[in-house]
Amino acid sequence: MSEMTEQRLLELIAAYGSDPDRWPVEKRAAAIALLKQSFESGQAIRREAALDALLSQDVVTPADTAFRDRIERIPGNTTTGPGSLLRTLWPFGGLWQPAAGLAAAALFGLVTGITVPLEESMVVAEVTESHIDLIAAAGGMIEEAPQ
Repeated sequence: MSEMTEQRLLELIAAYGSDPDRWPVEKRAAAIALLKQSFESGQAIRREAALDALLSQDVVTPADTAFRDRIERIPGNTTTGPGSLLRTLWPFGGLWQPAAGLAAAALFGLVTGITVPLEESMVVAEVTESHIDLIAAAGGMIEEAPQ
C-alpha cells in the first residue's frame, strides 16, 4: 500500500470523481482509509458527488441525418468541379498569395539592382606596374594559389 497524503487524496478526488470504483486500484484502499479520517476530504468528495450528479444528467444526442445532409451541401465542402485539381495540387488556399510574395521579392531585387551604384557593387582589382613586372618575372605563367 502506497503512502497516501491528504493532498494526494484531494487530487485523486478532483481527477477521478467521487466514486471510489473509478480511482486507481493500487491507491483505492489507502484513499478510502484516509477519507474516513479526514474532514476536508469528506467535504471535497461531497462537492465532487454533486458535480458528478450534474454531469451525469447531461445527454448528448447524435445529429440527425437531415442536419448532416445540410452540412454536406455547404459550398466548399465538395472536391468536384473545375478547380478541384488545383485544390488537390495546392491545398494551401489561394494561389495569389505565394505569387504576390514572389512578385514582391522580384520587384525588390530589381529596384535594388537599379539603385545601387556600379562602383559599390563590383570590386575591380587595379593592375599596377608591379603586378605586370611580377607576371613577366614568372615567365607569364601564374598559377592560382590554393585557398
